[in-house]
Formats: sequence, structure tokens, C-alpha cells
Amino acid sequence: MKKGIIGMALFCIITTLFVGCSGESQSHASILIYNNQEYIGDNLVAKAQYPNVNQVGSVSKMVRSNQLPKGEFSSNELSKGTKIYQVDEYTLLANWDNEQYKLFERKKSS
Repeated sequence: MKKGIIGMALFCIITTLFVGCSGESQSHASILIYNNQEYIGDNLVAKAQYPNVNQVGSVSKMVRSNQLPKGEFSSNELSKGTKIYQVDEYTLLANWDNEQYKLFERKKSS
């Protein structure tokens, strides 16, 4: 009986470590590349907060969520064709729906 409990506990620990350390389950933050800079997606904001923004482009390529986008206007969350607007040099907005934008902040260099 003791061997069975120890064996089961050992099996659970090994399974947990295997699943937790697997590279397949890795995901990245919501990322958008603009002007060779990474912008990290944050929260949704009301479009009414930003009534006068200029469109700077649209997403040209969507990669899988577990990949890092590399090319200009590529994203791992936003669909191809999503319109992108610039607030200032550190902030972008992505068209989310009729009432909201997704806010993207430029990643701070380390």
C-alpha cells in the first residue's frame, strides 16, 4: 500500500514538472511591431477617450500566439487588417470593436 502511494505521488510530481516545463505551452504578451519597436498590448479603452487619432497603418501579418512577431505591423494577437492608430511616440491603439481600442505601450529598452 505504501509503495502505491509513493509511486502515485512520484508520478504526479514528474507529470507536473514535464507539463510545466514544456516549451509548447509558452505564450507571449500581446505584441505589435511598429517602426522596429515592440509595443505591448495592455487593456481596452473607450474610443471616446481618443476622438482624434491618425491611422498609421494596419496589421500586415498575424503570427501564432506562442511566437514573437518580427516584421513591421506584425502581431501575435491582432488579425491581419486591424487598423493601427498612433497617440504619441510611446502609445498605439488597435481597432478592437465599434466602441473600444486596445492600448499598446512601447516596450522599454533594457
